[in-house]
Amino acid sequence: MSIDAVDQVAIIALYAAYNRSIDAGDILGWLGTFTIDGEFHHPARIYAGQAGLSAFITSRSAQLGSGLVTGLKHWNDPIVLTGDANSVRASCGLVVTGAVRETGKPAIVAQGRYEDSLIRTNKGWRFKERRLSIV
Repeated sequence: MSIDAVDQVAIIALYAAYNRSIDAGDILGWLGTFTIDGEFHHPARIYAGQAGLSAFITSRSAQLGSGLVTGLKHWNDPIVLTGDANSVRASCGLVVTGAVRETGKPAIVAQGRYEDSLIRTNKGWRFKERRLSIV
């Protein structure tokens, strides 16, 4: 079985919601992109379950206003999907941009790749496991 167009659009919308919420420091919005037992494999550490995920996003959101770069934006290249109507493996490239606080000049903050496992829930598609690698 393959992934139909409706599910493809819903998954792309999930990626957009993730990016918007992490950039805005929207803690509840970001947590809502994961399953209750979801995992975020950051290069520095694994954050598991709602408590672990909440610790990551709360700390990150608190740092948004004090970094050397402001206006962070997450961008993904085309998302590659494989799977079926209930479980999907996905991957995409990542670039995080912003503006240097002192000069306003644009900056690339990070480049990397996501390798994801998504499942369909009663609330729609959610990240079960998200693995980030930085290049």
